[in-house]
Amino acid sequence: MSLELIENQIREFLKTETPEILAIKGAWGVGKTFLWNRNLLKAKDHEIALKKYSYVSLFGINSIDDLKLSIFTQVGNRKYIGSDQVSTAVRDIERIASSLGRKGIPLLKGLPHSKDFWPVIQALLLSTLKKTLICMDDFERMGQNLRAQDVMGLANLLKEQAQCKIVLIFNEEELDESATRDYRKFREKVVDAELVFEPTPSECTQIALGNDPISLGLKGFIEALGINNIRIINKIERLARIVCSRLAGFDDGVMEKALHSLTLFAWSVFGGTDSVPDLEFIKRADHYMLSAFSGKEKKDSEEDQKDREWTALLNRYRFYSCCEFDLQIASMVERGYVNDESFMAEATKLNEQVKSAKSRSSLDEAWRILDESFDDNESEVVNKFHNYFKDNVKYLRPTDLDGVVTILRFLGQEELADNLIQDYIKTRSDEPQLFALRKSPLWGHFRDKKLTEAFDKVDESQRDLRTVKDVLEEIADTDGWNPDDERVLSSATPEEYYQLFKNERGPQLALYIDKCLRFGRNDDFSPQLEKIAANATDALKRIATENRLNRLRVKRCGIELETTIVEKDS
Repeated sequence: MSLELIENQIREFLKTETPEILAIKGAWGVGKTFLWNRNLLKAKDHEIALKKYSYVSLFGINSIDDLKLSIFTQVGNRKYIGSDQVSTAVRDIERIASSLGRKGIPLLKGLPHSKDFWPVIQALLLSTLKKTLICMDDFERMGQNLRAQDVMGLANLLKEQAQCKIVLIFNEEELDESATRDYRKFREKVVDAELVFEPTPSECTQIALGNDPISLGLKGFIEALGINNIRIINKIERLARIVCSRLAGFDDGVMEKALHSLTLFAWSVFGGTDSVPDLEFIKRADHYMLSAFSGKEKKDSEEDQKDREWTALLNRYRFYSCCEFDLQIASMVERGYVNDESFMAEATKLNEQVKSAKSRSSLDEAWRILDESFDDNESEVVNKFHNYFKDNVKYLRPTDLDGVVTILRFLGQEELADNLIQDYIKTRSDEPQLFALRKSPLWGHFRDKKLTEAFDKVDESQRDLRTVKDVLEEIADTDGWNPDDERVLSSATPEEYYQLFKNERGPQLALYIDKCLRFGRNDDFSPQLEKIAANATDALKRIATENRLNRLRVKRCGIELETTIVEKDS
């Protein structure tokens, strides 16, 4: 039932004093309670026929007496709907307890749930609740000792003997077997009207979002993914405001990119169903997008079918690859906070790309030419991907390049694909870390063998050019090393270590020293590791001879200094 029809039915229910029971059903998170409260607030001044209102959540309530007590203590005048005003029932109890003098003090201390005054409440219950609008929410989450038939029996009693109007709000799919059986058994006799709330994504954004720029920016993306869960939408909005607060002054294209990616990532993290692609799949979107160009038919397993469905969904959403800026947003969604330094660094890079019009011939446009028609336009597709490369070569990741050359080879453009690889290597030669594909977490997912071979050659040639500092930086970042790293470090002289330690400033100095000395304590003994530690130790001992302060500093590194150090004149 549409949002408009549901709201019309709720308004009609509120307008009359006719005792009746209304059930509002819907899936988790679609906004049933939100919708009820919104219409209640709109109608409270003029369109609610009954003067008293009580709201109670059945979540965790374990007995019918507890439910009665909760309803009773929450009764208040309808004009206080949406406020924290003390309920009419509580004020009545206070008045009665006060009139009892000293005996009333223990009652007051027990408000609002003390069983000590239960006989008083029992006497007041029907008279206090007469002609009251009562909302019983979370019907599916009642305590284990409270039965659905008892709740429905109480609702029917209040309707018939106290002329109340009752609304039950719940997710029928979450009722346990016993509650489902009871509800279906007594529904025809007890429930007068039943509304099933199945809002569209557009209606959910209408309910959950406002009309400010961030909300308007999110609406289209939420609707494109078919998200109809108010709670997830609210989480997306909250995260979007965190991200966008850091992008003030950036190009609108950066903001749009952030909202587009964040909506997808948050849906993935909070969606929790098989129809929602998981985050690790999304991070490797380009790998799955290129599966059709492998030239191999995949076996039709259940996992492969799921991969194809998720790939088609990302394709419809026009999310074709996950860039470094995307990864920062994904990390924020997972952790709940922003790593400002790395986030702003990637946002700035993207902003420069957008402002310099390098994204004019974007990957999205190239994929759209490929996907959005069955025209015989192979040359146009080739040109689009070629232009995408030319306009973005300074910003492309190796995985992006792999995608371009894979498609070009599939279309018979072998020479062009080879040339693009060489152009990329030449243009990005000042970024040696790009070519160390074997250190990439995506190693094994690259499809083009000529690309990986070319990058390996570049990486191998650059390994011999690395300094001791270059290697220690990499080891400090990854906390791991390989034989090439050992070779560079073991070939360095004590003089090179001395110059490194003397010239370095800041927290990295302690890291470099610790890494070098740790090689001498490594369980996997080897002459190379011993030599690294020995040369670094010699350099530190030399530094210790320079002055009393450096002697103290070296000792704090764990170096034993056996001989007396001759101090230089100050």
